[in-house]
Amino acid sequence: MTEQFERLREWTRDGKGVASATVVRVQGSAPRPEGAKLLVSSSEELEGSVSGGCVENDVALHALQVLESGEARLVTYGIADEDAFEVGLACGGTIQVYIEPTEPDEIAEAVEQLVAEGRLGAQLTAVSGGDWKAVIDAREGVVAGAVPGSLADDVLADASRLMGDEQSRTLSYGDVDVFIDVFGPPPRLLIFGAGPFAEPLCSLGAQVGYEVTVIDPRPAFARTDLFPDAHAVIVSWPEKVLDSQPWDGSFVVVLNHNQRLEDPVIRRALGEPVAYIGVMGSRRTHTDRLARLQADGWPAEDLHRIHGPIGLDIGAETPAEVAVSILAEMTRVRYGSGEGESLRGTRGRIHSQRKDSPGDLVRGHASRDR
Repeated sequence: MTEQFERLREWTRDGKGVASATVVRVQGSAPRPEGAKLLVSSSEELEGSVSGGCVENDVALHALQVLESGEARLVTYGIADEDAFEVGLACGGTIQVYIEPTEPDEIAEAVEQLVAEGRLGAQLTAVSGGDWKAVIDAREGVVAGAVPGSLADDVLADASRLMGDEQSRTLSYGDVDVFIDVFGPPPRLLIFGAGPFAEPLCSLGAQVGYEVTVIDPRPAFARTDLFPDAHAVIVSWPEKVLDSQPWDGSFVVVLNHNQRLEDPVIRRALGEPVAYIGVMGSRRTHTDRLARLQADGWPAEDLHRIHGPIGLDIGAETPAEVAVSILAEMTRVRYGSGEGESLRGTRGRIHSQRKDSPGDLVRGHASRDR
C-alpha cells in the first residue's frame, strides 16, 4: 500500500491523471482478494494488480475511460470463454472491480497517515446507490469524510467486525452497496531462538508481510547480518525483554530447545492475547513441557493453545522446509480456514470462507455477498 501512495503522488506531481481500480466483491475462486488494487496513470502506467494478469489490460482500458469522463464505474469479470480469454477469469470465479478517478485528497491522506502510523482502520466507499466516502480509525471512529446518518450505526458496526477479522468486504444496505476496505499494521512474529531454523522462518515471514523480531541471548547467533529481513534482532535473555514486546495479536514461535529459555516465554505468551504459540521439539519433549506447565497450574484449555510439535506435517527435514511447515500452520491459524490437507484431496472453493468471520452479518437489510 505504501508503494501505491508513493506512485500516486509521483504521477500527480508529474501532472498525470490517476485512476484506481479495486476488487470490491469476489464470488467463488479468484486470483486476488477483496481490496486488491491497481493504479493506472493517464500515461498508461500500471502499479499493483487486481487479478494477477487475467483482466488487467481491460481494467486499464476502463480506467482510461474513467479518467476521460470523470465518472466512476463498477465492472464485473466472470469465467473466460475461448474467444475472450484475455478479459475473463480462468479460475472460474467472478469479481467486481470499482474504478474511479483518484488524487491525494482528504480521504487518501487520512488512509496514508493511518497506515504510516501502523493503525487499524478502514476506508468506506459507496460503490453503488450512493456517492460518499469515509475513513475510520478503529479507536477514534470517523477521521475523514462522512457516513450518511441513516446508515452510520450499521456500517460502522460492520466495519468494526471486519477490522477485527482483517477482512475487506462489500455489504449491502438496502439499495446502497458499501465497500469496507480494511487496512492495518502488519502482523507481528516474535521468534525466540536464533538458530538455523530461525533464519529461513524470518525470511519467509517477512516476505509474506510479518514484522519479525528475533530474540536470543547468544551474540554469535543473534546477528543482524544473519537476519537481514528482521524488523529487530535483540541479543538478550528472553525474560529480560518480555515486558517490552507487543504481545497482543502476535505470533510467537519458540525455537530455543532449552527449558530455561523457553519456559518464561511460553508462560508469558499463555497469559497474553497472542494469535499463535508454536514451540519446537519432539513429541516426548512436548509431553514433558506440558507436564511442567500443568504442574504450575495451567489448565488444559490454555495448554491446548500451544502448537507442539510445531508446524504442519509435510515431511519437512531441512531448516527451510521446516520454516515452510511452521509458516503454513501460522497461516491456517491466522485466517481460520483450511485443514492443512492437500488441495487435491479437498472439494469446494480453494479460497474458503474464514471460520468465525462476520460473513453472517445479516441483520435484515445488511448482508454479505460472498
